[in-house]
Amino acid sequence: MVVSKAVINARLRKFRDCLANLRTIHDTTTLDQYLHNAILRSAVERNIQVAIQCMLDIGNHIIAEDEFRPPEDNEDISTWT
Repeated sequence: MVVSKAVINARLRKFRDCLANLRTIHDTTTLDQYLHNAILRSAVERNIQVAIQCMLDIGNHIIAEDEFRPPEDNEDISTWT
């Protein structure tokens, strides 16, 4: 089965958006500002979470499309070879 490029590309775009958000925060925020702003920390945490989920989604999609055995957990997705 062929991996759907549209699905992969959509998740990669979302991943890149998250990285861009994190870079912007990094470039415009001091450590002190970050440490003392719970909303900012939550935004960073959420962008990291979504970026990781994008990569797991891509891995799951490839595994499903190629009809490999289903992963048992997220680690199984990331270590698949």
